[in-house]
Amino acid sequence: MRKKRAQVTIFIIIGIILLLSAVFVGYLIYRQTAKPVEEAIIVPEDVKPVHEFITTCLYQTSKRGVSLIGQQAGFAYVPAIISNTYEARINLDKKGVFVIPFWYYEGEDRTPSLDFMQKELQRYVYEHLDECLGDLEAFRDQYEIVEKDDFLPSVTIAEEEVVVRLKWPLQLTSMERTTFIEDYVSRLDVKLKKAHEIASKVMKFENDYTFFENFTINSMSVDAEIPTDDLRFECKQRRWHLDDVKKRLQRILLYNLPIVRVENTNYIPFVAKRKYYERLVDAREDMWEELSEGAETPTPPKYTPSDGIEFFKYRIDAGVRPSDLKASFDYQPAWGMRLSAVPNSGGWLKSNTGRGDRSMIGFFCINQWHFTYDIIYPIRMTIKDDSAFAGEGFVFQMAFPVLVNDNIPERKYFGVRQFRTVDFDKPFCAVTGEQAVDIRATGFTEASPIETELDNVLFTYRCLTEECMLGESVADEGYYRLRTTVPTACINPIVVAEKEGYLTAEGVLKGSELTIPMKKVRPFDVEVVVHPYNSYAEDWNPPRYQLRSAEKALVHVGLQGTSFDQYLEFPSNATVLELVEGKEKYDIDITLASLDNPVGGYTARNVEIGYADFADADTIELHVFEYVPMPTTEQLKMDMYQFMITGNYTEKLRPTFR
Repeated sequence: MRKKRAQVTIFIIIGIILLLSAVFVGYLIYRQTAKPVEEAIIVPEDVKPVHEFITTCLYQTSKRGVSLIGQQAGFAYVPAIISNTYEARINLDKKGVFVIPFWYYEGEDRTPSLDFMQKELQRYVYEHLDECLGDLEAFRDQYEIVEKDDFLPSVTIAEEEVVVRLKWPLQLTSMERTTFIEDYVSRLDVKLKKAHEIASKVMKFENDYTFFENFTINSMSVDAEIPTDDLRFECKQRRWHLDDVKKRLQRILLYNLPIVRVENTNYIPFVAKRKYYERLVDAREDMWEELSEGAETPTPPKYTPSDGIEFFKYRIDAGVRPSDLKASFDYQPAWGMRLSAVPNSGGWLKSNTGRGDRSMIGFFCINQWHFTYDIIYPIRMTIKDDSAFAGEGFVFQMAFPVLVNDNIPERKYFGVRQFRTVDFDKPFCAVTGEQAVDIRATGFTEASPIETELDNVLFTYRCLTEECMLGESVADEGYYRLRTTVPTACINPIVVAEKEGYLTAEGVLKGSELTIPMKKVRPFDVEVVVHPYNSYAEDWNPPRYQLRSAEKALVHVGLQGTSFDQYLEFPSNATVLELVEGKEKYDIDITLASLDNPVGGYTARNVEIGYADFADADTIELHVFEYVPMPTTEQLKMDMYQFMITGNYTEKLRPTFR
């Protein structure tokens, strides 16, 4: 038994020795990479000026090389595979002289290694050191200088600094005294290794988890001006121009990307301590548990920091070691963006509308849209070491593309070959005639009692399924008009005129001139007046000017001879009705409902309303009947509908103005 214990003790001692040896060796390796041993270079007094000059040149050249490597994503010399591929980099100028190479392109990881960067800096020093040394001409009057061999630099990128050594054997003779020097060292206080490590981990995190693709998709989904997917009960078709969508997304990215933080870097702190954000995770689980147990309103957290979304959605935890370096992301519209959407027509995204007969009320109308986007744009990541170079600072930057394919994050570059080109870039709109056409729009304005030419009217050229934006009317030699060339591949095209405060109008372009009359509309506040109708006595009770809490009025007003339809639900926070400033005929359908059951309304055709009816008014009163008794049986409902269609009440309940 004693023998076995002795054997176990020996093995334990051997294990401890091996462990301590491994730790010691690891420490030596760390010391070698993290902080190279200071070289003790002994330089004779009589040649110190030459040695110091060479060392200074070595420092300045190395500093320029490190700065260039930082600016060009780890490359002192941009490889041909990148310089010859326009889409494999960010071009900071129009000629492509200043570029930031992508670290990821077409499924290929192009992150430069530390060893590669050391060789890049070594090559840079070798090729540019002479520019500073000037063949040591400043010392040749004092010394006879003989180069025993060519100089050879070597580079070590350590944890806290970059060390550049130079081996250059020189023989210097002065006053019959000959001295040999050959070793020179410059130390650059820059955390290039840490900057490279942060950038590399973030690049891997992006490739693994598509952080910025999801960031882009989410930013689009929550923005009301970018159409993605929706269903609304309204009849007016919605449309968006793809160029406007692109500009909107570019603006969102311009302002929102700098908010993204990298964990364990030196960023602007969140408003609350970390424990409060971590408590939100527990609170969320508790709320889900309460809901699963049947609670209608779960207990919210006691405190929610105002930047909670930034903490959970705009923060990257890529496993970066704690550092005093700063990291940020940005996008500039000048760097370009490829954006396409399906479906689109001539660059327009249009909703699909479905409606029944015009006499049907608004809730029978459906307006639906679903667009899928393909998006490619670049992001720049910038890492700053403010303490580098004695406080001058150092910047390391790299870039990568963000790829969205059919609304899905995509890290395999699908590129130009698969990219759907935008319709308004097609040759149809680009191929125009040489002769300019003169297009104008006329209408009434508040400043003129007669029809006059209108400014800021947007004109769109339409030919079958093609659409081209022509431009807006502007002041031109005393007229408001648009003079432009138009596509030649269409006979008798339609020009559509749009201006806020006017009905959309159109005209056929048959020559070199076209004038489109436009009808001005005026907005009115809406009030609903209820007139109880006693169906038994066939008599009217006094009106009431307020809806009951359970009542609502569904209103449809259509301008005859046009597609101008308005659908309102009253009461509402935004109840405005627009009428043409002129004599027009309207179709009006109103349903009065109580607890979503029809109890009255108003239906009339060819209701003539002119300017004299509302000249000084700002409110329209819509009059409806309330069928009494309330139609609770099938027979009463049929009687009410019969009265609504054939009853002699339309003139009595005609809209009024005040």
